[in-house]
Amino acid sequence: MKILTWIGLGRSRAKPDNTSENRIARQAAQIDRLRARCTHLTERLGIVRARELNRKAQVDRLRAKCARLTERLDIVRARDLRRKAQLDRLRSQAAPQLITQQLQVADAAVEMLAPRLSPDAVVFARGLESLPAAAAVAELTGARLVCDVLEVRDYTQRVAHRTAPLTARVIAQATQAHLLTRCAHVTTVSPTIAAELREGLGVAADIMGQWHTGNAYVPDPDIESRLAPFERVVTINCMQNEISPLLPALDGFIAAVRAGAADGTACVVAGRITPPTFQQQVEEHIERSGMSERIMLLGQLEDEAYGTVLARTTLGLVTLDPEIGNHRASFPNRVVDFAAFGAPICVPELPDVLGEPRLEGYLRIVRAARDPHAWEVAIAAALKMPVRLTPVLARPGWERAFLDGVGGRAEVAIVDSSLRWHGNRIKRQLDAIVRANRPALYLGRNWRIVDGIRRGDPETPFVLETFGTPADLTYRPAWSAPSNTQI
Repeated sequence: MKILTWIGLGRSRAKPDNTSENRIARQAAQIDRLRARCTHLTERLGIVRARELNRKAQVDRLRAKCARLTERLDIVRARDLRRKAQLDRLRSQAAPQLITQQLQVADAAVEMLAPRLSPDAVVFARGLESLPAAAAVAELTGARLVCDVLEVRDYTQRVAHRTAPLTARVIAQATQAHLLTRCAHVTTVSPTIAAELREGLGVAADIMGQWHTGNAYVPDPDIESRLAPFERVVTINCMQNEISPLLPALDGFIAAVRAGAADGTACVVAGRITPPTFQQQVEEHIERSGMSERIMLLGQLEDEAYGTVLARTTLGLVTLDPEIGNHRASFPNRVVDFAAFGAPICVPELPDVLGEPRLEGYLRIVRAARDPHAWEVAIAAALKMPVRLTPVLARPGWERAFLDGVGGRAEVAIVDSSLRWHGNRIKRQLDAIVRANRPALYLGRNWRIVDGIRRGDPETPFVLETFGTPADLTYRPAWSAPSNTQI
């Protein structure tokens, strides 16, 4: 029995069982792997926690920024409410003054014009704003009353401020219709306004487009030298303000240059840019684009300089927005100017311009006036057209048609209390009267044009008087708009 036990123990020591040791080793290795994995997961968890903290900090910053923006928005809204209330107060104060101004204009016209007019004379009202005063003079003297309607809808602003909008329109329409039916002749600037007069007031008006009879000009050496380095010239001509699509049009030109569609081409902006803050914005925009040498802001030009620009113009741009009522109803003078020199025209969808048969083949349509890409496409297409088209000229000229409408051979008294500029139109009207040797009496705002005509040809045998203008030609208006008031 002892021998057997010893033998068994001997066998056990001779062949030890390693199963437990291997298991322990495997378990130790597994524990090491688990520890390494735990360490890795702990590191990743730390990263995730740090990321979450960063995101939380970002969210907190965004929330704080939103709170600041909300606070600023509340401030802006409160400021807008205050400004709206201030504007309402100004309108409330100004509306009666504007009504009073109309009475003052009528008093001044009757006092200054009536004693000097015969029944053979003509009283010419420039715009609906001038019609009440002109009608008073015509009623007193028996003179012939004519009116050139520049716009229609804005006249409702001159109805007393406490009147409801619907009532204001009814009063304005009744006043307009009554005075216009007393006119021997009514003219206007576009088919859209003529239709509005016909349908809204029952008044027939002749459309008097300002087509030119010729395109002769006196060269301006300074303008010629500035444009000499360029093969082609794109021209924008008009007074520009913040509501006009000037910047999208300039961006379209810049894009066309960068795309190679306008090589060797300059862009000229002729006309005032208002207000000064908008002009500064335009200048900075051009400077940032790197196109300062190509894009020239020339400001308001005299006739010689403007004629030189038109003679060099390869393409004209009409920067109006059809979404704005006054823009949509207009037939811009610049279209007539470009066409007189045979320059193609890029124009937004203005119905009166697109519907003019004399402009067939001239136009490239800008499908969206506020979209720079639409301007780029139109400019690139227009620059592929012939450099010069057949000039669009009128014979007999616009001046002859105007004189036929005015009629008679006696003196013409012009009442001009219009708040709108339309400087080229009144200048051509005055010039037509002057060249027909008609004595003219002018009571109005555009006295600089009168002085320009008087200075330009002092030998012309005519009488052109500007009331309130002393001998030194400095101006003292017979009336003025309410001070510090803007409507």
